[in-house]
Amino acid sequence: MESGNNIQSLASKNEEPKIKKRSAWAAFFLTLLCPGLGHFYCGEIRRGFFIYLFSTLPIFTIIILLKFTPHIVLFYLLLFFALIVMIYTPVDAILLARRKTSYVLRNFNKGTYYLFIFLVNAYYFGPIEDIFIPFSYSTPTGSMMNTILPGEVFLENDLAYGIRNPFTGKYAHFFNKPERGDVVEFKNRNVSRDEKSREVIHYLKRILALPGDTLMIKYALVYINGEFVDHPTTANLNSNFKPDASQHDPEIFPKGSGWNLDHYGPLIIPKEGQIVELDTGNIHLWRKLIENEGNKIEVTWSKIVINDQEQYKYVIKKNYYFMIGDNWYNSLDSRFWGFVAEEDIMAKITMIIWSRDTKIPLIRTDKLLNSILWERIGTIIK
Repeated sequence: MESGNNIQSLASKNEEPKIKKRSAWAAFFLTLLCPGLGHFYCGEIRRGFFIYLFSTLPIFTIIILLKFTPHIVLFYLLLFFALIVMIYTPVDAILLARRKTSYVLRNFNKGTYYLFIFLVNAYYFGPIEDIFIPFSYSTPTGSMMNTILPGEVFLENDLAYGIRNPFTGKYAHFFNKPERGDVVEFKNRNVSRDEKSREVIHYLKRILALPGDTLMIKYALVYINGEFVDHPTTANLNSNFKPDASQHDPEIFPKGSGWNLDHYGPLIIPKEGQIVELDTGNIHLWRKLIENEGNKIEVTWSKIVINDQEQYKYVIKKNYYFMIGDNWYNSLDSRFWGFVAEEDIMAKITMIIWSRDTKIPLIRTDKLLNSILWERIGTIIK
């Protein structure tokens, strides 16, 4: 009889609704984690779902378009929608929470549910974001002045040229081949921070010559396959020192060529299937390339040994490109370290999304607004 009374007592307790006021701060922070999650916290599931769709789908659609077809109108449209979402969504969640002064707790009002929704959103949206959303980067150097200034933030399109195999990192399918004049981000295997680990550094340069091209530079004028190619309008060729043809730069690639920044070549850019003749006199031109293609090479004063076999011919396995910095006299580019393999070109740079005068320190809050270079924001990289 006593146990029956206990059961009835427990049942009556379970039937009593739990009432707890909703926290405006909790609704705000949950909304920051995931749009609509603060509304879910307040019991407005349907409203939270539509808030989520309104916050993600238009913006996601615009940034996909921005990645493949960068345009200033799309950029400002993205800012407009992002501003609306950033203001409306958390404010709406806060106002909703303040109205819930006597909120009846639901079975889903538990931290595990909120965490689950956040993780599911991050799990599914993360990979999609990695594929479709253009990444933003900045460069600390002035090697691309005046196309890209130090500290500017820019977008890049890693699907501009094709789709990569996630296991090998090589292109599985090409949409377009990299073209002369493209500003690209790439892995530089010719320069590494650690020779033992072969850690590569990511660079930002412009493609000057394509696989199979013959490059010649005379008095800082560029000739490709015998035809004159003009510098980009944004290039910086100002310098107090302009070397003549007799001045040999020992740092110029290949070593011992006798060339310099303004007088370079002729040099044939290697392409897949090309057969090159090797000897101890020209091995400086090809050694790094042969090693980067996965071969072991040993050179003595009289012999060239590749993969334990004495060889004096080599078949190029990949396509290569010659990179140049728009800041002609202040750029560490292919003139110093050589060729870049096609598979190491990671993305095409498309648009500048933030620019400020880095000469004005951030601590000068009185001049921060004036330091913003509004005329450069939204500039398409050409």
